Amino acid sequence: MQLLIARFAGDEESDQHRHHMQQALRYMEEPTMLAEAITEWRQNAIAEGRAAGRTEGRTEGRTEGRAEGRTEGLREGTSEGRRTLLRRQATRRFGLEAGDEFSRLLADEEDADRLALAGDLVIDCSSAEELLSRVRRLLSDGSLIG
Repeated sequence: MQLLIARFAGDEESDQHRHHMQQALRYMEEPTMLAEAITEWRQNAIAEGRAAGRTEGRTEGRTEGRAEGRTEGLREGTSEGRRTLLRRQATRRFGLEAGDEFSRLLADEEDADRLALAGDLVIDCSSAEELLSRVRRLLSDGSLIG
């Protein structure tokens, strides 16, 4: 034991190491103390794991709730508010010209489901041309293909 303590003597945390070494020695001398310590360590590890799991679960729940709220907000908001949001998204993704044309195409659309589908297209399409073509098709015949 003294050899181990001497090993850490120059270490900044030598007092802490000495304490842990002395504790380990006591555990080796009394098997019941070691058994009790192991039980306590296990219980602490389980409690820490549960706390971490709860924290992670709350974080995931908040993230999912926000995502659902944005989707539902798009469906439940006013048509004007939906169109404003969609124009903003299209402009951010494809530029001002595409955002203006996208907005013009949706100017008279009141159907919440079609507006939500148009929002999906902002994400799904890889170019402004594809977006505008697919929105035109959606508004003319309700189809998302093309």
